[in-house]
Amino acid sequence: IGVLLTLISQCISGFIFGFISSWKLTLTMCSVLPVTVILANIFFAAMTKGLVLSRNIWGEAGGIIEEILYNIKTVASFANFEFEIKKFYDKVEEVWKIDLSNACKLGFAMGIVTCILNLCIFIAFIYGRLLIDEKTNIKAGNVILVSESKSCVK
Repeated sequence: IGVLLTLISQCISGFIFGFISSWKLTLTMCSVLPVTVILANIFFAAMTKGLVLSRNIWGEAGGIIEEILYNIKTVASFANFEFEIKKFYDKVEEVWKIDLSNACKLGFAMGIVTCILNLCIFIAFIYGRLLIDEKTNIKAGNVILVSESKSCVK
């Protein structure tokens, strides 16, 4: 709960500092937020589906081992050790492929988030360069403050 409260307060304070420093620049940087939220939901759904499938297959593999242990005399009398072990290893191999796919999805999602964060900072510096003049009363320090406060939000 402490980490959650820290992240929420960091997000709120980042928006406050950004809007106090330059509301135009902060709103421009917030244009990336809907894309980030949509991508996060897509990747979260994909990861959840993969984890549920992985958990179910691990349950099946555990059932195979449990069946072998309860019926060890029957398995030993018919010399079915290799067959039963192959069934178990097939399930483990299936879970390994699903977990590898989940790891690739997670890596891709982290790459996309990093790309969006860097794009957000790029937008801040490019648009902030246009806002810096004597009429708007925005200084270079405000651009850096807004870009850093918004990068803390991500």
